[in-house]
Amino acid sequence: MKKFVSSWLQVAPEKCWEAVLEERQVFVCFLNLPMMSAKEIMEAVRWELPLHIPFEEEGCGYAYKVLDKRDGIQQVQVFAVSKEVVGQYDDAAKEKGMVLTALRIAGEDKDLNLLPDEKKRLRVSLTKLYHCGMVLMVVLGVVLLSGAWCYREAQLGKLTEAEAKLQSLKPWQQYYDEEKKRQEQIAELTTSLQKLEQERIVWSEALEALGNSMPDKCWLTQVKQKEASQIIEVQGKASSMTQVKKLLEKLHASKKFKTINLMETGEAKGALLSYKLLLQEGGTKR
Repeated sequence: MKKFVSSWLQVAPEKCWEAVLEERQVFVCFLNLPMMSAKEIMEAVRWELPLHIPFEEEGCGYAYKVLDKRDGIQQVQVFAVSKEVVGQYDDAAKEKGMVLTALRIAGEDKDLNLLPDEKKRLRVSLTKLYHCGMVLMVVLGVVLLSGAWCYREAQLGKLTEAEAKLQSLKPWQQYYDEEKKRQEQIAELTTSLQKLEQERIVWSEALEALGNSMPDKCWLTQVKQKEASQIIEVQGKASSMTQVKKLLEKLHASKKFKTINLMETGEAKGALLSYKLLLQEGGTKR
């Protein structure tokens, strides 16, 4: 009888039973296979077996051995036993309170075991395995619950410590928020001042250019800056349209203004002509 390694999951050796089959109970066939590894032979036999045995493959037991290797071909002898035969010996073992662990063939190598794989892996009864599993689950549950409780307590301690540190840092956080707000206000004020600097008109230069460009019979009545822009609105009076044209020519010649537009003209009191100009400063800054 084949000795089993002692393990709490294995049936005691005295409970194991190996049965020996007569040749008439076993079906034998031969397969010619190309040279391949032992693992590949096992797969090839599993696929070829249903084509050669006279009973259903499911639940049957089988084993094989390599007989000869020649010219790249190896001859494999396959032994198979039906599901019914396996079931008879399995029931007989259970009646004796034992576990069927092997089906041998009389007169053949003892290493040949026709018992199906699921039978070879059978070790303990389902009842014992169930009980062991229940005990293991209970122990594992207790361990997990204990670990979870310890972890929770440790995390609560860390949380309490973190909250205490946050409370001590609260005045600094308040100071930081106030300082950040002041910096934002300063940045906003700086941006507004830069924008005003870019948009403001250097009136000394603009009025000088206007004064130098005025013809003899042309006067200014109002000069103002358009809101949030570098546009100057000029209103005045002239003796004739010719004087207004001279004003426009001199303004163009001064090169102080980027654009010069005559927006409107009209009659004024005393046979004078009123006019309105829009000037865009050319970008000269202090």
